[in-house]
Amino acid sequence: MQDEHGFLEKRCANLEKENQRLTEKLKKLESAQKNLENTHNQLRQSLENSNAQLVQAEEKIAIEKTELEREIACLKSLEDMEAKSDLDLHNRRLASANQDLKRQNRKLEEENIALKERVDGLKEQLSKLQPQKPQ
Repeated sequence: MQDEHGFLEKRCANLEKENQRLTEKLKKLESAQKNLENTHNQLRQSLENSNAQLVQAEEKIAIEKTELEREIACLKSLEDMEAKSDLDLHNRRLASANQDLKRQNRKLEEENIALKERVDGLKEQLSKLQPQKPQ
């Protein structure tokens, strides 16, 4: 009887230690999950910001394009060569600005893709860190 009681006490103590170890492990996993969620949210916000920048750049390009089209229409109707020459110079500057905006747009799209890939990687890490549910 005494041996059985001692065995049960030892078993209980071992189970309490195991429970404490598993509780600590769970806390660490929850903390890691929270960190990944925070990182995910930050990346999502960064992605949203990049997308907003892309939209702004596209709007700016559309405005520049409209201005360029107006400039071209004016150039076609001008008879005075000096005025046409001045407008040609301005048109080249607008075209250069348009090319700069297109380059910026491509760069933002590349950043956007990289951020999406990073988010996907973090999602994969998060899914690996989450405890598997028995099926």
